[in-house]
Amino acid sequence: MLGQRVRDPLLLLYPSHSGGCLWQSLLSRLQQKKQERWEEAVNSINFSHSSCKAWRTINKLTGRSGRSSRLCPISANSIALQLVKNGAHKTGGRESTRLVNKQPSDLWKIPKPEGHSVSKPFRPEEFAAALRPLKPRKSPGLDSIFLEFTLHAGSALKSWFCYFFNSCMLQVKIPKIWRRALVVASPKPEKLLWDVKGHHPISLLCVPFKILERLIYAHVETIIDPLLPQEQAGFRHGRSAVDQVTLLTQDIEDSFSAKKKVGALFADLTATYDTIWHRGLTCKLLRLLPDRHTVHMIVEMVGNRSFPLTTRNGQTSRLRRLKNGLPQESVLAPLLFNTYISDLPTTIPRKYAYADDLAIMHFDGDWQAAEGALRKDMATLGEYLWSRKLKLSTTKTISVVFHLNKKEAKRELKVIFNNETLPFCSEPKYLGVTWDRSLTYHRNLKSLRKKLTSHVTVLRRLAGSGWGAGATALRTATLTLVHSTAEQACCTPVWCRSAHTRLIDSTINDALRILTACLRPTPADKLPILAGIQPAELHRSGATLSLGRRAMEPGHLLHSAFTRPSSSVARRLKSRHPFVPAAQQLVSFSDNSNIRAAQWADHQWNTEWADYTTRLRTLIPDTSTHTPGMTLPRRAWVRLNLLRTGVGHFRSCLYKWVMTSSAACECGAEEQTVDHVVLQCPIHRPLGQSRKSAYSFS
Repeated sequence: MLGQRVRDPLLLLYPSHSGGCLWQSLLSRLQQKKQERWEEAVNSINFSHSSCKAWRTINKLTGRSGRSSRLCPISANSIALQLVKNGAHKTGGRESTRLVNKQPSDLWKIPKPEGHSVSKPFRPEEFAAALRPLKPRKSPGLDSIFLEFTLHAGSALKSWFCYFFNSCMLQVKIPKIWRRALVVASPKPEKLLWDVKGHHPISLLCVPFKILERLIYAHVETIIDPLLPQEQAGFRHGRSAVDQVTLLTQDIEDSFSAKKKVGALFADLTATYDTIWHRGLTCKLLRLLPDRHTVHMIVEMVGNRSFPLTTRNGQTSRLRRLKNGLPQESVLAPLLFNTYISDLPTTIPRKYAYADDLAIMHFDGDWQAAEGALRKDMATLGEYLWSRKLKLSTTKTISVVFHLNKKEAKRELKVIFNNETLPFCSEPKYLGVTWDRSLTYHRNLKSLRKKLTSHVTVLRRLAGSGWGAGATALRTATLTLVHSTAEQACCTPVWCRSAHTRLIDSTINDALRILTACLRPTPADKLPILAGIQPAELHRSGATLSLGRRAMEPGHLLHSAFTRPSSSVARRLKSRHPFVPAAQQLVSFSDNSNIRAAQWADHQWNTEWADYTTRLRTLIPDTSTHTPGMTLPRRAWVRLNLLRTGVGHFRSCLYKWVMTSSAACECGAEEQTVDHVVLQCPIHRPLGQSRKSAYSFS
């Protein structure tokens, strides 16, 4: 390297009598500064403080672009026209139009109940609470008002905002600019770029409009939410996609124990928010909300909206006006959609709903009976959606079967809807989970491992023996890039008892080896204690315990399944490990219910580690604190962990790996182990070092 730099023409200009020492010191100084800048950049990666800044730094260090290279080949006007068409509904003639207009008029005339007003003036505390969930560094609306202007404003400006919002509510009027949203067309993954329906519209709303939405949401959510059906789990307080997926899997497992077969339909709606019918939504709000003034304000906010659309190419469409639909990024939109479909028809099978993701399942011992029940309920559901101006996608609505009979592994359902046979899929994806016939989650965990592998690759680029990031920065990056993705992406309480979790564990162990710089022959049970990260299995048990405790609360989706007697469902399949028995066992095993699930998992980890009798147990006696030595430079941290584990370039290890002909040490000892090198060897033993200080570097 230095020999090549000597031949540089610029270096030849230096005088021969003084140039030698000068350029060598200059190059060493530059090399030192480059290493310091690299370490400073890598160690500044902190996902807990600013994930945007951390990802921006990672993209620069790894040479990846933060933006997608998929540009839009079609015009912005074409995409904007499609959005307008989504909300355009055909009328059924003059008489039908008269009846449709008469229904909301009659509802408006119904007198308001006394003592049920929710249109109270907004208080400064409510305004502060509405600002709290908003995230900075977001794009503004067409009024060019950034959120930071409001967050860092003084008390006088915030008081004026509160007065202005109260005036808007009192007069039932909002500024004209608030009705306009800048729509950004983002290409959908795995969609054709030249398809006008293959772009996701992202609405950039005005910041004051979003604050007003949150203020109204806080007033009406407590009234509307108790009136929503029990099976609706989307965008509701205390419910999540994990609860819904766990309920589905538990019902399927119960059918397996009852020797029944499961036929299911996963319904998909086309452009759900864009097709919301405003007149129908007004009728629903008038029936559920007792305050007519608040209903009038909500109708005023969602109606008469317009937008220009822009693409990543820089194209901008002309101004378009919408007759129906809800903005995609609106705070009120999920609650209004749940209100709009709150009267889903009663079906023969059990139905599940997470916002617009609908599922119908029928449990029976005969396939023909299941097909008949699903066919009848699809006709009922289709009529309901047609009356609400919602569009069911017959190409994306799929049928699926769940059973344990290998002889019928290729069994397909034939469900007819509108004279069309709905497509069958053996491994559909619903609520982020890839399902299979016998609930092994093999395909789901393979896709998750693929995602984790890409994150481990990023982590590997940040680590190096000389120029790598410190252990503290790498630990934070490992928790964010690998562990959070593995434990939260795909409903951990559902698949954590699958036999294929080893696919995830091996990838997590690769990340821990990068963090601790341990060699591959190092036992996997030593990696979490060296990294100071809780084992993945205990973390999953903690997630199961947390969901089990929430399932004990009345009103939870899993409450009936969790609290029913075990004798009502006979567990005849010992190889199956559904959620409810596992969670019940963990809840009964955890003595103190006041301890959080994460604290319980930490206590279990510390208890299990206390039973170890290995040499590493004497060096790191407790798991409750960070591993000693994490503040050391990367090179010292690497050597320290090799000494702690005893797996490294020692002759005993090299002989075991068939990389040397003898395990004897140069000093004449029969075996060169780490204890011999550190404590006994007269050649390699550090002088003046005790056993503890030699292994801990502290």
